[in-house]
Amino acid sequence: MPPTAGGSSAHCGAQLRNAGLANAMLRGAGLAHANLRSADLRSADLRSADLQGADLQVANLTAARLGSANLNAATLRDGHLSRCDLHQADLQNADLRHARLQGATLDMADLTGSNLSDADLCNAALRGADLQGADLSGARLRATDFTGANLRGAQLRAPLNSAILEGADLRGTYLHGHDLTGARMRGANLSGANLNRVSLTGADLRDADLSGAQIWYSSLVQADLSGANLMGTLSDDDLLVPGLNSLHMDGARWNLATEWPPEVYIAIRSRSVAVGEGAFVVAPSRVHDHAPVPQPVS
Repeated sequence: MPPTAGGSSAHCGAQLRNAGLANAMLRGAGLAHANLRSADLRSADLRSADLQGADLQVANLTAARLGSANLNAATLRDGHLSRCDLHQADLQNADLRHARLQGATLDMADLTGSNLSDADLCNAALRGADLQGADLSGARLRATDFTGANLRGAQLRAPLNSAILEGADLRGTYLHGHDLTGARMRGANLSGANLNRVSLTGADLRDADLSGAQIWYSSLVQADLSGANLMGTLSDDDLLVPGLNSLHMDGARWNLATEWPPEVYIAIRSRSVAVGEGAFVVAPSRVHDHAPVPQPVS
């Protein structure tokens, strides 16, 4: 029979290093500052448990249930957390360096200020999670779902091109030099972000907010900008030379709901081809559609 702990049990500072607690029923357990280093907690039930400041370094939490658990400032470095359920968990300032979180669920989790550098988050779900100020340097993010996540101020020195960033809050984020080829960023808020020298080739930016973003020497080739807000993004005269040399946009798709600065709209429309009612594709600079210029949505 697996070990159990009642919801009122308190084991603050408990010494459980290397403990065998697989399948343990520890829902609501008080384990603040406990030493659980290298413990076997596979499939354990730790929902709503208090693990604040606990040492879970190298612990095996594969498929464990930690929904709504308090892991504030906990150490989970090198931990095994694949397929772990951490929805709505408090992971503020947690140490998750090199943690294995493949397929984990972190929806609505609070990861503010957490360290996820070099963590493996492939196929993990962080929908609606708060990652403000989190460090994701070197993290593996293949098919990671950040839909609706708050990534403001996060360190994102990691490949993001296969991550799902639909509706993500990336306001003011430093993404200089990133490869976001084919990124799924519909409805994302990128206002004020640094997108200089970024490849957004083929990216889905429908309804995204890029207002005030810097996108010097970047690629929007074949990107979908339908309904996107680019106000204040392309305001410098150097971006208005024939061909828009510093911003590559050949094949980019947009529509009358796309918001451009007025002077940029004229330049963009002059080299775009109508492909449907109110829909356009930016042609190579040597090809122009001289049809009357329609008015953008006010």
